Amino acid sequence: MPKIRKNSWVGIFPEVTSRLGNALKSLRFIAYFTVGILFVGGIGVWLPPLIDADGNISWIESQSVFTFSVAILGTLFVEGFLSKSNQQNFAALGLIIGIIAFITSLLGYVFCPSGLSIAVNIGALISLLLFLMANVNDPRFDDDDEEIVASSTGYKAANADMIKDNS
Repeated sequence: MPKIRKNSWVGIFPEVTSRLGNALKSLRFIAYFTVGILFVGGIGVWLPPLIDADGNISWIESQSVFTFSVAILGTLFVEGFLSKSNQQNFAALGLIIGIIAFITSLLGYVFCPSGLSIAVNIGALISLLLFLMANVNDPRFDDDDEEIVASSTGYKAANADMIKDNS
């Protein structure tokens, strides 16, 4: 009898929409992403044109954006390699999208190493979206006021060791 594989695509779209929703709901994640990743992490992209008195550097310089994109993808690759995620299908899709982002950025950089490259910028945007999807559900972005509601026993969780038979 031939092997019939389970459909790996089931649940991917709801997972993506759930993660996008979580990104928009968490002020901590929004602050982390905008300040930590875009502002501080992207300083090599936006600072050189600001301090260039001659105006020779374009605002989205191909070399700077390519380096930024590769740094994000490299971090995600190492993080994915070291993690023990139970969402293997989502991680596999992330790997495929990451390779597409890398190839897009690389080709854009090879054909336009300086100035503005649309392909490098598209690869960087895909990399940022991939970073967002990979990190948005991290527990450090959860609100502290999300308390566990007490169960019917009056405790947050039932403890089987405390149950005694009095008969």
